[in-house]
Amino acid sequence: MNKKVLLGIPLAALALALLIGGIYKAKASNDEFSQEGDVLISYLGNSENVVIPDSVRKIGSEAFRGNTTMKSVIIPDSVQTIQYGAFAGCTSLKSVSIPDSVTTIEDSAFNGCTSLSEVSLGKCLYTMGSGVFADCDSLSGVSVSPENPSFCAEDHALYNSNKTTLYQYFAGSPESAYALPGTVSDVKRYSFWGCDNLKQLSLTGMSKLPDYAVANAAGLESVILSAPINEIGIGAFSGDSKLMQVVMPISVKTIHETAFEGCPEAMIFVCEPSSSAWEYAEAHELATSAVPVYTITETPAPAEKAASASEDSAAKSETAENAGSGEQQSADGNNGDNGSVQAANDNGSNNSSGDVSVSDVTSGSILLGGTQIVSDRAYVPVNMPVNGGDDSASGDGGDSAESAAPEIADYAHYLDQTLDRYDLTSDGAITRVGRFAFARTVLTSAEIPEGVTEIGEGAFYHCDRLSDVKIPSTVTTIGKNAFTYTPWYQSWLDDVSAGDFLIVGDGVLIGYKGSDADPKLPAEVKTVADGVLGE
Repeated sequence: MNKKVLLGIPLAALALALLIGGIYKAKASNDEFSQEGDVLISYLGNSENVVIPDSVRKIGSEAFRGNTTMKSVIIPDSVQTIQYGAFAGCTSLKSVSIPDSVTTIEDSAFNGCTSLSEVSLGKCLYTMGSGVFADCDSLSGVSVSPENPSFCAEDHALYNSNKTTLYQYFAGSPESAYALPGTVSDVKRYSFWGCDNLKQLSLTGMSKLPDYAVANAAGLESVILSAPINEIGIGAFSGDSKLMQVVMPISVKTIHETAFEGCPEAMIFVCEPSSSAWEYAEAHELATSAVPVYTITETPAPAEKAASASEDSAAKSETAENAGSGEQQSADGNNGDNGSVQAANDNGSNNSSGDVSVSDVTSGSILLGGTQIVSDRAYVPVNMPVNGGDDSASGDGGDSAESAAPEIADYAHYLDQTLDRYDLTSDGAITRVGRFAFARTVLTSAEIPEGVTEIGEGAFYHCDRLSDVKIPSTVTTIGKNAFTYTPWYQSWLDDVSAGDFLIVGDGVLIGYKGSDADPKLPAEVKTVADGVLGE
């Protein structure tokens, strides 16, 4: 019996302790944390330093949204998921450590945490949404666990591990210019949201610029988009109140109606005449130009200025002379409070702060899908790789270059003004010349090798020196405007003794200069290229 009594006392004490503990836990949850099972629904307290209970596995959507008192938060190892907007708008939150237990962070989780300056990501994080750190204007970078196989952070940006996807360019970056790495083929929504320090941005590699990707970047002045971008999404540049110039590649076919809402009325599209971008600009009463009216240049550091003074003087003289030649279109250039913007024919001096600013360019400059050097620190060409490999075929100073790929990729050498010769016959395996592959180069001749069956749209478009072309009988398909605006094509148009039909390859009709609305085609015509006899 004594034994039973001795056993009974500890049991009673244990029951009492469990009861008291349960009451205390319930009280803490009711006062500060609202939970449904293991999901934290909302935080109801006002502490500066918050410790989330270890009973939480999910931090629910908008659980801490708008909390302005919390300066730090400890996330326990029990947490696996941080849901949509969980900490959005926590403007006093300064630091956060994501434990190794967290595998998923959803869209906008820390959006608008304007004081957030320190973030570490654990080793098990493998899923991240869009705009997780958007508009965090004190955050210039994050620390990623070296054991994390999914993400990496460098150059004020967060990428997946092999840098094919950009998740976030941090709004706290002090840099005024950023060029997307050539490895990137996907950019998340809100990637540049609130990046007010950026003035110059260069993007390429993706097929679509997603919704709101560069929205609300209040300091952005100049953007270069390059092939293969073909679509610009909803509000992509909305709210970019200082954006004065966007270079549009001919690959752009679709621009959403809201893509440039809230941008200056004086903004200029640099694009090909009659292109989709040109048509969009005209429909929205935006200025257009075939050459740039503004460019971004960096003022040299003080040590560089003395050494380059004579060069700068000569460059400015040449700029002034060219600007007055009337060869390029100009624009108003008035951008309200944006004093750093100068029109192309305004020879005002650059600022001396070392910042990037908009300044004048020469009339011969071209910034379409890749660029030429237009001043001491202008953009340099970005050539698309041949078939995804190294682009070793862009001739240098007229030297012949050889293709080692089975096809020449779309836009492979678009706008390469160093390319005047290219040996396409060196590899008999080539079967296709891609869309705009050599457009606007300075090629003088093009011998298409046997075995090629397709020449893509605009492949040699506006090659203004291309006077010698040989097309073999293996070619069965030629895209629209493949040879338009070349001396070779023009010589046929001007030759009154030549027939009305230009037939090449295996019976491909690429030109008609007759007047009949419905001409009778020669018997040898097997295929008609797009646009030859109307749309």
